[in-house]
Amino acid sequence: PIMADALSTLYAQRCDTHTVRGFDLVGPAGWVRVGAASARGWRLRQEDAHDAALGSPTAPPSAEAFCAVLDGHAGAEVAQFCARHLRATLHATAAYQRDDVGGGLRDAFMQLDAALAAAHAPHD
Repeated sequence: PIMADALSTLYAQRCDTHTVRGFDLVGPAGWVRVGAASARGWRLRQEDAHDAALGSPTAPPSAEAFCAVLDGHAGAEVAQFCARHLRATLHATAAYQRDDVGGGLRDAFMQLDAALAAAHAPHD
């Protein structure tokens, strides 16, 4: 019982940290209200990231919306990197430019993965 009480207290202390925010996105085709919520869970720090935007950064005005939730999986660095670069990288792919969104996402993640691997490669 003592261990169970200690674990319950630890769980309550660690898992009681939630972040909720709402914001309006304004783009060339109008606006939309977006909400984002996250829970830290057992982790010491929040490792997840998100990005949301209306319109394309590289194309004429459109009714496009981009929303991404990026799970940190044991580290915030990759999630934050993708939150900063995924949308522009996606829009720059040849697949996306020919309206192949799935192929564009695959190509964008592969490019970001290569960029992260190169940044963390051992230097001689």
